[in-house]
Amino acid sequence: MDIVSLAILLLLLYPVWSIMLRPDLDLWRTDDGEAHLLRIYAMRLAFNEAFALPRWASDLYRGYGYPVFNFYAPLSYYGAILLTALGLSTWDAFRALGIVTIASGATGTYALVRITSSRITGNRDRIPAIAAGMLYVFAPYPFITNLYSRADLPEALGMGILPWFLLAVDRCLLADGSGSTLRTILVAAVIGAGLLLTHQLSAVLGIVSASIWIGVHLVNKPFPSVRRGILRLVTSGVIAGGLVAFSAIPTLTEGASVQLGLVKAPIDDMLERLAVPFGSDAPQLRSHPTNNPGLPGAVDWTWTYRYPWGLPLMFSPVKPSAALAVTALSASAGIIVITLARMFASRTRRRTIPGTPVSALPPAVPIMGPVLILGVMWMFNTTWTAFIWANFAP
Repeated sequence: MDIVSLAILLLLLYPVWSIMLRPDLDLWRTDDGEAHLLRIYAMRLAFNEAFALPRWASDLYRGYGYPVFNFYAPLSYYGAILLTALGLSTWDAFRALGIVTIASGATGTYALVRITSSRITGNRDRIPAIAAGMLYVFAPYPFITNLYSRADLPEALGMGILPWFLLAVDRCLLADGSGSTLRTILVAAVIGAGLLLTHQLSAVLGIVSASIWIGVHLVNKPFPSVRRGILRLVTSGVIAGGLVAFSAIPTLTEGASVQLGLVKAPIDDMLERLAVPFGSDAPQLRSHPTNNPGLPGAVDWTWTYRYPWGLPLMFSPVKPSAALAVTALSASAGIIVITLARMFASRTRRRTIPGTPVSALPPAVPIMGPVLILGVMWMFNTTWTAFIWANFAP
């Protein structure tokens, strides 16, 4: 049963999500935690004064106020406010939403791999789907870096929505029948709007990923058969645009009033958090010259992760621990073995059974996606992608 598989997946991810429950978790010491906690609190005050969508935070910037909610995607803050309405404090609401974010990313990746691979291979495998969820969460950037180093809740939540968005895109490309067509269009529109309202850069990543996904469908099928699916996606995009208009229109039309083009993020500290993949020396941190810069290499080979709040003198690049690295590499090796075995079986079947259709891509290729995701997310944590952070960070 999928419920059992999902329970196993979440249990295996205990080393990641349980950190949110630790009493020594200090979000104030992270890069962005203070800003997001203050925004949640400011929005909570605004809702208490008037039950309306707040745009101006009057208590920010030493009482001068700032229209932060007019220009920053607000959905993660709305979610936190909903939790505070249930009795949680701002601090606990942040932590609870962080756990939900990890669970969303893990289960979404599980569903994406389970559904797409079973459609192509004919086998509803649970092991590759569980491995995919583990790989996505254990890759440092989406959740470990975003939640525990940066405390960037909106971006982490965007990473949690991303697999569900890709699954919605996939269903739009394949929907048939009036009922299922309308349902898939609306679901894709709501998820797409949610991604846009959660984190704009994650939405850009979602659009790029969806474009690649559409390209894979075009490789395997002729354009006429995919054309209706693309039209469904366009319709979903139009509906999503209407759903986010209340936030997007002020952002697009009023940006000149606050000179958004002059805003530059201080990313020097962020660049120093990038790990040097190979080498024998770790560069000394300019921002913290007296602190231990950590060890060189892409993995911190201590068995448990050196979380920033655990070692006061440690301010070093975020890396997977030995436990996470071994788990991720084992899952990747298992996926590769399964993929190669099925490619061999598919080739043998075509030789022995005349008339077996030949697809443009081997039928086992989709389950290789998690390995690629792991590689991309790992690279975002290394100095190999420093030029991307330096030139495209908000």
